[in-house]
Amino acid sequence: MKKTGDMYEITIKPTDPGRHALNIMWDGKHIPGSPAYFTVKGPAPARLCYILSGADHIKCSKGAISFRCTTKEAGKGELTAIGVDPFGKQFECQITEEPNLTYAVAFKPEVPGVHNVDVKYNGLSINGSPALIDIKSLPQGDEGGISLELISCRDTTSSGGGTETQVQQKATITLPIPKKDHQGLSVACKGPDGTTLPCELGASTDAGINVLFEPKSGGKHTLTVLLNGKNYPGTPVDVEVQGL
Repeated sequence: MKKTGDMYEITIKPTDPGRHALNIMWDGKHIPGSPAYFTVKGPAPARLCYILSGADHIKCSKGAISFRCTTKEAGKGELTAIGVDPFGKQFECQITEEPNLTYAVAFKPEVPGVHNVDVKYNGLSINGSPALIDIKSLPQGDEGGISLELISCRDTTSSGGGTETQVQQKATITLPIPKKDHQGLSVACKGPDGTTLPCELGASTDAGINVLFEPKSGGKHTLTVLLNGKNYPGTPVDVEVQGL
C-alpha cells in the first residue's frame, strides 16, 4: 500500500483468474464501498503448469541432470528455476525450450543427495515445484552408474488435469565407514518419537557409504548400522533433521 497525500494506492498480485473480493478496513471496520469486487482475466496461472514425472523425463548427460516441465495449458510465459543442494548452497539452472511448450531444466550437481529445484512461471511456483531430486551418486558422462529419483513431482494425465504423486522426501547422510566393511552392512532408522522409518544404504565410495532415510518430521533421528548383525563401532548415530 502506498500513500500520497490523502490518497492510498493498493497494489494486488492475484494468483488465479476469476472474481476477487478486497476488504478495506479503517479502525477495524469496513469503509464505504468495502468489500470491493474485481475480476481478473488474462493468461492462465502457474497452477496450470506441471513438472513431468517418470523415467522418460529425467536424464543424465555429460555430468548434468535434467528434468522436464510443461506450460502447455498456461501458454508461453517467463520460466525460471533456482536450485538448492543438500548443504543449502544455491545453484542456477539452465532452461531449454522444447516443442509443444515443454522445457528441460538442467543443472550440474557437485555433491550427492537431495537437490531442491524451484521452477516458477511468471514469478510463481508451478505445480510439483519445488522438485526434489535424489542423486545417489555423482554423474559421470551419460551413464556413470548414476541412480536418479525424482522424489517430489506431479504427474499429468492424458487429459492434462494432473494427479498428485504421493512421495516422501528423503534425507541423505554419508557415514565414513571404510569400503572394506561395506559388504554385510545393514541400517535402521528411528524418528524422534521412536517410530521405525524407511531407511536404506545408498552409494558406496572410498570416502564412506550413503544412508538414505525418510523423515516424517524435524528433530533427532537415530541411525543404527549393523555389520553382519552386530552394531558397527561408532553407531548408533544421531542426526538432527530441520526444516520439516
